[in-house]
Order: sequence, then structure tokens, then C-alpha cells
Amino acid sequence: MMGLGAGLDYSLVLTTHYRHLLHTTNDPCAAAGEALASGGRVLLVAAAAVALAGLCVSGVGFLTTLGVAAGVTVLVASLATLSLAPALFGLLGRRIDRPTSAGRPTRGSEPLTSGTAAPGPWAIAPGGFPAVGVCEANWCFLHGR
Repeated sequence: MMGLGAGLDYSLVLTTHYRHLLHTTNDPCAAAGEALASGGRVLLVAAAAVALAGLCVSGVGFLTTLGVAAGVTVLVASLATLSLAPALFGLLGRRIDRPTSAGRPTRGSEPLTSGTAAPGPWAIAPGGFPAVGVCEANWCFLHGR
């Protein structure tokens, strides 16, 4: 799961950076190269930090093994992202901004945004606070406090 999460996160970082550069440079090849050059270094440093800092320093044999396995998984996911993302950028080019179905735009040429996805924190609070209270009461009941 850690490898999947890291791979998705790293690919989203590269894709966002590529889309930003594509809007400023208007050249897909230059944008892909710049995104990989600048974002790739950041991703490698982040993957190395996760791989080295994991659970390896705990001193417990089982946790050290889990930390090494998680670190290797994150490194493999980051290398896969750094090799596959530029290939997909070259394949998609400018079409990365428009979701298509059989070559036709589905919602026009406007990029999809999440401006209306969530109602806001105060609309969720009346249901969230009682739910947290029920969980807390259940925990206190189970632990005798």
C-alpha cells in the first residue's frame, strides 16, 4: 500500500508540474523535460528519505524488516513513476487537460476543478462532532474509563 500511495502521489506531483509548465511554455516536449528535471530531483530525494528513515532505526528486528521492505517498495514506485510519467506526457501532449471519450471532449475545453466538490467544514460539523463523541464514548466504555 505504501508503494501504491507513493507512486500515485509522485505521479500527481509530476503531472501537476507538467500541466503548469505546458500552460507557460506551450511546448509539450520542453514542458515534459523541465517537469522531469525539476520534479524528478524532488521525488528522488523524497523517496530516499522515506526509504532511509522508515522503520529501520527502531532497533526491533521485525520493524526493521518492514522498514526495509517499505523503503524498497517506495524506491521502486518512484523509479516507475520517473520512467513512465514522461512517456505518458509525450503520448498525451496537450490532450492531458481535456478528458476525452473516443477522441471527443466530454465537457468542453475547460479543465475540471473541484470548486463545488465539498460543501465546506461548517456544513459537515453538525454530523461530525456527534460521530466523534460516539466513538469516544465507545472507547471509554470498552476501556473502563
